[in-house]
Amino acid sequence: VSSVKFSPNGKRIASAGADGLVLIWLTATGQLDRRFEGHSQGVSDVVWSPDGAFVTSASDDGTLRTWSLASGQCIRSLVGHTNFVLCVDYAPNGNMIASGSFDETVRLWDAKQGRALKVLPAHSEAVSAVNFCSDGNLLVSASYDGLVR
Repeated sequence: VSSVKFSPNGKRIASAGADGLVLIWLTATGQLDRRFEGHSQGVSDVVWSPDGAFVTSASDDGTLRTWSLASGQCIRSLVGHTNFVLCVDYAPNGNMIASGSFDETVRLWDAKQGRALKVLPAHSEAVSAVNFCSDGNLLVSASYDGLVR
């Protein structure tokens, strides 16, 4: 298991790992609620949308996928990274997704339409973490190059 996150209301937990699956568990009972399949390689990170309606996964297959809890389906694939995608975060308003990759970039995506907004050549090694601040105006990234930007 490479990533585990509580939903915003705490009623569910998303987990992911090397098998490429994203699993949703009920917090109260520990029962499996949803199973999302679609990545061709392992999943490094998962994040809940701020409203708890979606989970986005970052995969070694170079893509991010957004999954709908309501439909149980992948509603969009975010394609653009050229290597493993290691990390993902939602902006607090839910309109933007940030991702970091072994390709040394941070990418910003329109969360609603799935289109790439910006590519930031942020580091000289893999980007290992991204995180929006609580007002969404700043984004921080960390890398294997030892820098935080």
